[in-house]
Amino acid sequence: MHCAELPAGPARPQGAAGRAPDRVPTAAAGALGPAASRGRRQRHAAKGNGIPDENGTHPSKAIERLLFNNRQWAKHMASKDPKFFPKCAEGQSPEYLWIGCSDSRVVTNTITGLQPGEIFTHRNVGNIVAHGDLNCMSVVEYAVGSLKVKHVIVCGHYGCGACDAALRMPMETPGMLNSWISRIRDVKHMWASSLEQLPEEERLPRLCELNAITQALHMCDSAPIQAAWAAGQELCVYGMIYGLGDGALTSLIGPISSAQQAREARQSFEKSGGAVGAASNGVSAVA
Repeated sequence: MHCAELPAGPARPQGAAGRAPDRVPTAAAGALGPAASRGRRQRHAAKGNGIPDENGTHPSKAIERLLFNNRQWAKHMASKDPKFFPKCAEGQSPEYLWIGCSDSRVVTNTITGLQPGEIFTHRNVGNIVAHGDLNCMSVVEYAVGSLKVKHVIVCGHYGCGACDAALRMPMETPGMLNSWISRIRDVKHMWASSLEQLPEEERLPRLCELNAITQALHMCDSAPIQAAWAAGQELCVYGMIYGLGDGALTSLIGPISSAQQAREARQSFEKSGGAVGAASNGVSAVA
């Protein structure tokens, strides 16, 4: 089996509706039915809550900007390709599944140059692949079993806040975030000796790399991936990292296209002492 390496609208039509009275007694509003009540709520929401933010701007202005940008984008896409939205409405057949971080600076379609419908995406804090995470595993199962994606990418990024918290946040700190990043803290503990030998400023970038590779290997061990490989499905797994400072994606490990390759990649990675960017752990760099 051969897996190729990775290469680097109009608003929804609204039906015509008569203008409801500006003022409707509360009891009458309910009697008019859900449509009238919904319209009243929408008009009320459109006025904003009257509370300016710290910059003196009403919160509704931020939403108006978002909606305006959406209309401009939709208009541009429709003018460039009149069939774009009708085709999107027919269904999806993405070639890639992306598991990435929730960080707002790492936007999947933007940094990969792919259009809607071309990459299936799941993001969480720290790009963590946990077999007990029903959300993540449901995404993987659907993408692999139903959409038949061919490439699964687990992508971290330099400057990851979750990795930084795993390095610095005390274990006893209360809260859901600390519990969630315990999976990254496990990576830190596994490579503690090598991390401690690095200058402090190099530890975070290194942990970001180690976490991306570890989560990619976790992906290889997941039930949906193992089942796909056992059935002979063409499927490759990669671990990548994104540079906030230069916008570059780098492949750290992969392509891994079988259970045997996954075992060998894990053994090689551990034997190499967590080497990153070297052929010794199955790395295939992407220019």
